[in-house]
Amino acid sequence: MSQVYFKPSVEFFDKANKIFEEQKLRISTLLPYANVEHIGSTAIPNSVTKGDIDISIKVYKDHFIEAVKTLKTIYEVNQTENWTGTFASFKDESSLGIDFGVQLVVKDSKSDDFTKLRDILKENPDLVKEYNAMKLKHEGKDMGKYRKEKADFFQKLREKYLATQLAKIPKKA
Repeated sequence: MSQVYFKPSVEFFDKANKIFEEQKLRISTLLPYANVEHIGSTAIPNSVTKGDIDISIKVYKDHFIEAVKTLKTIYEVNQTENWTGTFASFKDESSLGIDFGVQLVVKDSKSDDFTKLRDILKENPDLVKEYNAMKLKHEGKDMGKYRKEKADFFQKLREKYLATQLAKIPKKA
């Protein structure tokens, strides 16, 4: 059983931003059509974090397969059981000095919600407090249980916030 521990994101801010900018440049050189953004707790003020960095890479559908092939050359594949035609994940847990997660998504697909969820948290300090409380409840405990509750937390955010955003978009006639 692996255990999970958290620290304030401010402790990782400089290192996380430096690594993000380096990896963004690396990815943008290989995938010039991609939109690369810092997501996850190290991108959210006043949050607690495991000390890893997560990024979102958005591409159009016609670039997705090429992006997967390219990212496989520089990162390890991650959680292939969750891959779909619009989502793939990668990681680097050794060469950067900090765990680094990559979420590749097709722009405007169902999978393209990482930056929206980050922005919801950044705009709602009370939600960050709720998210932190959920995390700290798992301090020193089972990583699997934490991941399950984290997934539930984000599903609730999707249902509450993203569903209302979609409801505001005018339907085409």
